[in-house]
Amino acid sequence: MFIIVVTPYALRYLDKVPQTSFDEAAVDNLISELRLKEEKQHNPRKAEQREVWISKQNYREKKKKPELIKPERKFVRKTPIIDRFDINQADTVILKQIRGIGPVLSTRIVKYRDMLGGFVDKNQLAEVYGLKEEVLQRLDSLSFIADDYKPKQLALNDLEAYLLDDHPYVSKKVASAIDAYRFQHGKIDRVETLYEIHLLDTATVKKIYPYILF
Repeated sequence: MFIIVVTPYALRYLDKVPQTSFDEAAVDNLISELRLKEEKQHNPRKAEQREVWISKQNYREKKKKPELIKPERKFVRKTPIIDRFDINQADTVILKQIRGIGPVLSTRIVKYRDMLGGFVDKNQLAEVYGLKEEVLQRLDSLSFIADDYKPKQLALNDLEAYLLDDHPYVSKKVASAIDAYRFQHGKIDRVETLYEIHLLDTATVKKIYPYILF
């Protein structure tokens, strides 16, 4: 019976609604109005209660603050601008500014530099464990070695073998061979003499030569 009574009202109202759009809220309101009319005819008290309830709901809807749509934040990582620096003077703070170098690698670079006595060629940075090719390229473009730089040198004729092998380019075997040569032939006074020492090949001599003091 309810459907039979409500259908004509609903059809007359829906004829006024554009067919291109469907508003669920409008339909819900229509159904509520039809139910209210029906209840006024059969149960006036219940209809009065429903009117009060609808008024409260409408009041609450009006009081609601519209939701603010927050603009999406785009985080753009800014690349710090780094001035060119002397690789033999740079500390870990400067080195950590280079992308790809953190606390571990920066400390490792400084320690290796100190063990060498300083870098005489930027290609030596490739000897630091853990530095990737792209990081080495950044270091090469951002760092320099001063033209008048002199590395810390080893007193070749004064140091014991165990002190010589502290240098990364001098192994224990090479240090022992140098010590044995000094014992047999005396002091080493020129670079050519190094080629006469067992285990010292041309490549090794070229590497250690900048760090030797005769």
